[in-house]
Amino acid sequence: LRCPVALMLNGTRPVPSAGGGHLPSYVLCSYIMIIGALDFGVIIPSLWDYTQELGGDKEFLGYVISAFMFSRMLVQPAVGALTDRVGFKKIYLCTLAVQFTGEICYAFVPRFAACRWWILISRMMCGLGSANGDLGYAYMGRTLPKDKVTSQQLVLTASRSIGTVLGPAASVLIADVAINF
Repeated sequence: LRCPVALMLNGTRPVPSAGGGHLPSYVLCSYIMIIGALDFGVIIPSLWDYTQELGGDKEFLGYVISAFMFSRMLVQPAVGALTDRVGFKKIYLCTLAVQFTGEICYAFVPRFAACRWWILISRMMCGLGSANGDLGYAYMGRTLPKDKVTSQQLVLTASRSIGTVLGPAASVLIADVAINF
């Protein structure tokens, strides 16, 4: 069986197909882009409150915001190189697991850790995990015929834009949600 998602996630180097018939894989890439952009729009509005609640100041807030992008910048080239060697599946799953762990840590910092440094650590973990953001572009470039690459990559860019727009809206919707244990 040559399931399109399995082709993307099986650890072998994908090859272009005549019709570009990897639609489920491309939908998965778009979904990952939306979630990645949504994350940023939901987290940024809450950062200042979290930082203040745990004794941080504006300078520390700057470190927290920078930590995400700095860790992403440091790891992204390695993620790309590892994808070439190991394949998409393992790298996507590892980076998604790291990002998910960072998000969980961030969500529960005020409850369990009550330390401003955990905010910084959780945002660094999210940055490390979000280093997978551009793998979808690489995957499409490898699996699509050259005449379809641009149009499908535009869909991926639109997915990122949708997540960017939905992030603040989702933040407003969940602003009053309290997690009680």
